[in-house]
Amino acid sequence: MFEGVVATILNRFLGNYVTNLETTQLKLGIWQGDVKLEKLRLKTDALDKLRLPVDIKEGAYILFMPSIGRSPDARLNSTCFVGWLGTLTISIPWSNLKGEPVRITIDNVYVLATPRFQENFDPERENEREYKRKMQRLDNDDMLRQQQLLKKQGATSAGEEKKQASFTEQLVTKIVDNLQVVIKNIHVRYEDHISNPDHMFAVGATLGELSAVSTDEEWRQTFLHDSGSVIHKLLKLAQFSVYWDTECQSMQGLGHDELIAKFSQAINSEEHRCRQSILEPVVGLGKLTMNKRPTPEDIRTMVKFEFDQLAFELDDEQYADALLLTTAFDYAMRQRRYRKHRPPPGVRPKDDPRAWMLFAIRSVFDEVHEHNYRKTWAYRRHRREERQLYIRVYTAFKVNHGTLTEADAKALDGLHHSLSYEDIRQYRLQAEPAIRKQQYLIRKREAEVNKAKAGGAGAADSTAAAGAGVTGWVGGWISSWVTGAPAQSHDASGGKADGGDVSD
Repeated sequence: MFEGVVATILNRFLGNYVTNLETTQLKLGIWQGDVKLEKLRLKTDALDKLRLPVDIKEGAYILFMPSIGRSPDARLNSTCFVGWLGTLTISIPWSNLKGEPVRITIDNVYVLATPRFQENFDPERENEREYKRKMQRLDNDDMLRQQQLLKKQGATSAGEEKKQASFTEQLVTKIVDNLQVVIKNIHVRYEDHISNPDHMFAVGATLGELSAVSTDEEWRQTFLHDSGSVIHKLLKLAQFSVYWDTECQSMQGLGHDELIAKFSQAINSEEHRCRQSILEPVVGLGKLTMNKRPTPEDIRTMVKFEFDQLAFELDDEQYADALLLTTAFDYAMRQRRYRKHRPPPGVRPKDDPRAWMLFAIRSVFDEVHEHNYRKTWAYRRHRREERQLYIRVYTAFKVNHGTLTEADAKALDGLHHSLSYEDIRQYRLQAEPAIRKQQYLIRKREAEVNKAKAGGAGAADSTAAAGAGVTGWVGGWISSWVTGAPAQSHDASGGKADGGDVSD
């Protein structure tokens, strides 16, 4: 049972970031106790949670990509990006989950990202990415709301359900409290040749190792059998640094082996001498305290780090590039709503003035049209109909445990695509009273049906017992009186006594 839960969680988590995940091998590895996934490709939208206009190409598996030139024009047309997760190892001690920790090791994660606004605009692809981000936020909101509801209803749950939940919850809590995580050899690099037209720059962060183990209150490593409301984790940080190279060569277009070697070498302290570091490599020890049941006055999570030394440095060129980068990001975020009208990359106003004039006209027209439409009664009527339809369909979805008719399922999917995150969140909150009422009525009807069945079964048993009594002695007497045959009497041992024959 538990291996299915682990497989589902890993599929849900990893499926959002990697493309070549073998779910069959994942389930088999979990059942055997060791899961080792290698050479996973990161998805294009793996960095979307940062809400920044940066991308990782799905075709980023450099092993199968040909080497291309290093000129600026070649970089513009290149698809040779990388998003690489070298090794993910999970060790699960099935024979002793209550005495040994589950260990997760992540090794060799290399990411090369570039500006998203240099790519051709694909409306369907952008809408799908926005839809995924929206649904992930809504799923997180539902999980938090469900946890709060369970905390409120914890004291009123039935006894048997509490025993069942307490066993599973204690096992999962013990596994999570004692989870050991080790992350090694991380290198994330962002290359930008658009923000500053004078030169390309690269921003990156490297991490040698980050580990977290469970400890007692004295910060001694141990296995927690009863962690209580507060758990402690000891963190070890090694070779963490940040660099900003203002004059550099792109890593795009390198062969697989050369690319991995460069990413790996950049993590070593010796290589940092050749880079323009903002933060020099640091080594530190951290203490993480998490309160699982905090009061409003308590701190839920607190981290304290101790470093031998911290050295920051930022020169004029790095500062200028940073300003240009933030300006470019802000411009890209503001122009997102107009990208569908924008001419393709590389088309300048002097090359095609008509395309740029149409871009300006359509952008202004859309904004003015939407502004005026929001003031009409038709817009308000449409909003009301959408709200009523969503509350009705979503209520049926929750009450029926995800089962809907084909028409309702299609309507719900269409509303999830068209409505904003704020609207859906507000409509779900408005649907909560109706959902609770329907669930209460269902439980009440089930209780009445079960009570009626129990009552019917008890009445049938009473009738059968009464019938058996009549058949036992009254029935025998009546039968002998009518037929003339003598009634059979039962002795104490259950044997029959012969009454003799009666002849005419």
